[in-house]
Amino acid sequence: MKAKIYSFIIVLFVTVTVAAQSNRIIDSKEYDQLKRANQLPEKFMMKQTEGKTILMPRIHPSANTIQSNATCNCLLPLDTTYSVVPFTNGVAPDFRNDDGSSPVMAIPFSFCFFGQPVDSLYINNNGNISFYAPYFTFTPSGFPSASFAMIAPFWADVDTRDTLSGLVYYKVTPTALIVKWEQVGYFNMHSNLVSTFQLIITDGTDPLIPGGSNVAFCYGDMQWTTGDASGGVGGFGGTAATVGSNLGDAINFIQFGRFDQPGYGYDGPYLANDSVDWLDSSSFRFDLCTMTIAPVPFDCNNDTVYLRVGDASDVDVSFICPVAGQTASISVNSGGLSNLTTFSNTSGSLARYNGRLIADAADIGNHTFTLTVTDNGTPPQTTTFNRVFQVDQALGIQPADAGPSISFSPNPFTNQTTLILSGVNRKNVSLVISDVTGREVMTVNHVPSSLIIEKGNLPKGIYFYHLGDGDGLSKTGKIVIQ
Repeated sequence: MKAKIYSFIIVLFVTVTVAAQSNRIIDSKEYDQLKRANQLPEKFMMKQTEGKTILMPRIHPSANTIQSNATCNCLLPLDTTYSVVPFTNGVAPDFRNDDGSSPVMAIPFSFCFFGQPVDSLYINNNGNISFYAPYFTFTPSGFPSASFAMIAPFWADVDTRDTLSGLVYYKVTPTALIVKWEQVGYFNMHSNLVSTFQLIITDGTDPLIPGGSNVAFCYGDMQWTTGDASGGVGGFGGTAATVGSNLGDAINFIQFGRFDQPGYGYDGPYLANDSVDWLDSSSFRFDLCTMTIAPVPFDCNNDTVYLRVGDASDVDVSFICPVAGQTASISVNSGGLSNLTTFSNTSGSLARYNGRLIADAADIGNHTFTLTVTDNGTPPQTTTFNRVFQVDQALGIQPADAGPSISFSPNPFTNQTTLILSGVNRKNVSLVISDVTGREVMTVNHVPSSLIIEKGNLPKGIYFYHLGDGDGLSKTGKIVIQ
């Protein structure tokens, strides 16, 4: 088991003190050998490449890269405006490395971090950014911690040295920093499983994160949790990966969970360790400027759903209380919808509302469905979740032209599922199924009313479907192969 690396050692990256004289200086080659053998000393300093200067990234013009999809995921595609992070222990142009950190990066906006304005930071290979000092710590701890001032979309032992692993990229605009870990592997040079995730921080006004928030965690396909040197076997087990943020004073912190296994299980931010596939194609948006963080929705907010009379729309929304010890309760305003059924309304650190709307002729027009989520903090914090339902088609339309009813049974499924499509009197309905990267894995034209979909060679995971006919019908959603 690795020796614990104390917080004052981290400070030695940027500040030379008397204590440094007693620390062993380790270059990258020796570090790699000792890490493989689990023989890193208790106190050491990483030898840094000389001649590095403060890096001011080139400011790229803001681009309209906001994507809209069924899950409202904030994951942005890579384009030519991104650069590979220049890790000090990597070699250009790819800067493949293990446990590396960037030079200090000056950002052109003020970021509010637990009430403190910061304008420089470090990007760390191991799934986080940090302030005041770089961190090479590869075995994550849970929060709170007095050792780390960081924001961690997925703090784990990332290793990009294998050429089949992806890289870590960044982009700076006048009001935002985007860091993307694109299909990265894990220690020790494994790329049989890779994960994609992204961090966005802003000045609080950038439209990349709407609603006044200044941080977003965005996830693609998450396939592993733990490196070999953190007790992992085959990418899982050992010390769980950490998702959250920590001021470094052992008081102020938030946590969304710790992940150490495959699958879709999740019971809240501070209970049992959770399953990493739960993060697939998800996102969290929150305001890290305050010391008290309001409940965070795990779904699209301020979304609009277009329905015809007879259509069904499920509302299944969870809210996470990332502050330790807090729980939240949900109050519901149907917005005047006449046929809304509530199946469950559960309070807790993971609060959840589950209901279904059947659009009625009496609902024609726009209705704002509102969930008001209030935690038990001091003072209480409130999150308002809105979903607009726009219902069209007047009473008296022909039943054959009524809105469609779409279901997959079962969902999730293991080997096959059946698509049931009713209320559609058209012959040119098409079905497209894509994976979390947007790659189309199945296309069916002229979809019948009942269609059996075989798993075939598709791996386990989350997929998205789109049903359309090019003439107004457009339905999207999620299916899961388990």
